[in-house]
Amino acid sequence: MTEATLRRTLEHLGRLVAFDTRNPPRAIAGDAGLFAYLRDMLQGSGLACDTVDLGDGCVYLLAVRGAPQVLFNVHVDTVPADPGWTADPHVLRVAGDRAIGLGACDIKGAAACLLSVLETTTGPAAVLFSSDEEAGSSRCIREFLARSDLSPRTSEPAAAAPPAHADLSPRTSDLSPGPAGAARPDLSPRSSDLSPGPAGAAPPVFADLSTRTSDLSPRTSAPRHPTFRSVVVGEPTRCRAVLEHRGIGTATAAFSGTGGHASAARALRDSAVHEAVRWASLALARAGESEAAGSTGPLRGLRLNLGAVEGGLKANMIASAATVRFGVRPPPDLPPAAALAELFALAPDPERVRFTPGFLAPPLPAGGPGRLADARAAAAALAERLGLPPGDPVDFWTEAALFSAAGCDVLVYGPGSIDQAHTAGEYVPLADLVEAATRYRAILS
Repeated sequence: MTEATLRRTLEHLGRLVAFDTRNPPRAIAGDAGLFAYLRDMLQGSGLACDTVDLGDGCVYLLAVRGAPQVLFNVHVDTVPADPGWTADPHVLRVAGDRAIGLGACDIKGAAACLLSVLETTTGPAAVLFSSDEEAGSSRCIREFLARSDLSPRTSEPAAAAPPAHADLSPRTSDLSPGPAGAARPDLSPRSSDLSPGPAGAAPPVFADLSTRTSDLSPRTSAPRHPTFRSVVVGEPTRCRAVLEHRGIGTATAAFSGTGGHASAARALRDSAVHEAVRWASLALARAGESEAAGSTGPLRGLRLNLGAVEGGLKANMIASAATVRFGVRPPPDLPPAAALAELFALAPDPERVRFTPGFLAPPLPAGGPGRLADARAAAAALAERLGLPPGDPVDFWTEAALFSAAGCDVLVYGPGSIDQAHTAGEYVPLADLVEAATRYRAILS
């Protein structure tokens, strides 16, 4: 059975890898290509399929057989191919003990395992495939949750009111589609002005709105989805059940200066680039301190990354503007908005910088420090019930956090290692495919 399952899994994986689902450009349609293949295979295995195309390459497919208690979620989009690929990344190659291809590890390998297992089982099953995980907006999962009958079990402690100018988006309070024919809401993360106040003022208190799901019930005009309280999200975890990972928050800092000739003594003070560097130095120092202090668990530190620094025109001109785009991945006991607030408060001159948040997403488990213990226990019980061996917390973010924020018991599980994801020559070990398929079969049987 192992050889037959592996052979069929590799057949599916070869087909899945051949479909170009790079994101960007996310040229993915709900009625053709990969989703047409998924629908044909799933319907042939006795699952009823519901495809929702949100436009802009954001597509999800829910396939259900019987009355399952557990939902499997796998994203089928990939990152663009790394320039280091020496062979066609969309042609699966089996070499030795590994299957090589773009997305084979992250995470089409899990999709192939599920397809092969569903063909040879008849028990209740539910699988959700989505196409925009690599985009950083998670529109598909947010929309799926908005159309599902989920009564959130998470709640954040009351926070002091933020300053009037602080829009703490992205919001998930109303992601339901409007009446038929109406324009769909813009679900992209909203920009906000979270600039610190006057020098010496206490930093504002930020609510972590990335975990709020106070209104995820669909309007009457929207198609309804079944309710699933237990979810297994597919990501490369070396076939271990991951119960905990970091949150994520990104932002842009726009610094201002006073232009002029670089020979002026005031250049040291007035350059926007210099001001950006002064803030960045303080932020990096704070991030370094956090790695050795703060959280006592396996996930510690802010994990700050300065992704892009831009500004100025020439060496003999004082820069009048500079920008820094950065991100943090704090541990579960520190909401991403609060982590960003710590860094915003480090601005040497608050009048010379405007901070604009980008993508905010909760950690796993979501719901704030008060819910961590209960959520961890529930996820551990889910792993034990499904027969999935537990693994260590991970640093990378997954959409499991969104299911957790909606009140689901959720864990992350799949073949492959995150060390291979997004790399040239990306591969998944054949042994991992066999292991994952065996675990999936036990659950679906």
